[in-house]
Amino acid sequence: MLSTKAWKLLWLKRMKTTLPDPPPSMLWTYRELAKLGGWKDTKRTGRASVKVLWQGWLKLQAIPEGYELAQSLETNL
Repeated sequence: MLSTKAWKLLWLKRMKTTLPDPPPSMLWTYRELAKLGGWKDTKRTGRASVKVLWQGWLKLQAIPEGYELAQSLETNL
């Protein structure tokens, strides 16, 4: 579902620990995207809305862009 760079950056942003050897599961990706979009699971259903998932997806798209921008600035300075 996510590129290698995207899931690694998502992991580092959300978990703040070293990267796991195998990529995380789809359930982990679903939940972390939802949390990034503001989902709190207050009703304890385990299901996030499409709107929240899209908000998380859009925030996730900014993370690799920011990472790549920081890398290019670092090499140009």
